[in-house]
Amino acid sequence: MRNDFQLESDGGKTKYIVLGAVALVFAAGAYALIGKDSPPPKAHIAAAPAPAPAPVPAAAPGADTSAPAPVAAQDTMPEADAPASVASDETAAPATAGAQRPVEDDSLALAQTRAPTADEPYSDTQADTLDDLASPTDQVNAHEERNRTAVRPPPPPAVDTLSAWWRSSSSDAFSVQYVGQAATQPTLVVRLSQGVAHPDQLSQHIELISENGTPVSGRWQSGANGFVLLHDGLAPGRYTLKIDAKLASASGKTLPRSLSGPVYIE
Repeated sequence: MRNDFQLESDGGKTKYIVLGAVALVFAAGAYALIGKDSPPPKAHIAAAPAPAPAPVPAAAPGADTSAPAPVAAQDTMPEADAPASVASDETAAPATAGAQRPVEDDSLALAQTRAPTADEPYSDTQADTLDDLASPTDQVNAHEERNRTAVRPPPPPAVDTLSAWWRSSSSDAFSVQYVGQAATQPTLVVRLSQGVAHPDQLSQHIELISENGTPVSGRWQSGANGFVLLHDGLAPGRYTLKIDAKLASASGKTLPRSLSGPVYIE
């Protein structure tokens, strides 16, 4: 009885050993098949040497010396035995540091010296000169000051002579038609509608006063037809002409009223 139990126990052990060996063989074969189809580890790919950068000519004009020097491939290349995640982090670190490096641009630094406020309009145009960096309010004030011209009013005598103060409102038989300066001479001209009765008595009815209020010396002259009266030899300035209503024409007509107004001699 004991011998039969011992044989059955030894047979069970052998059976388990055979089954374990068969399972081990199947597992080894499956592992070999999976190993052939799977790609190589990332660590071995990262360990491959990178191509060397192309040499830059030393005498190339306009080369920017402020650009950062290229980082050697062997400095950033992880070791072959390192894990794939470590290799990815080490290779990405120099690129991130290079992207965060500020650009050394003088024009950009100058444009950033004055940040726009909320009340100012935004403009994405880069300023070309220092005047463009001024605030819009300062630019408008400067523009108005440059365009502002000095306005000088015309001389009062010249404005007064434009109004025909000598004209009559009605068509009178005897009247004054024109008072002013001659075309090319410093001579005062008075034109009447009719000739005067007594040319030698003109100074009794016509008076010329200077700007300071004193009477002007000289005598009036009558033209060939008697319609035009002249007073020459006048200095440039403003005068006041007074004509008495008693001035009579050759036909015996008198002026409807006395006249007084400014005249200007250039």
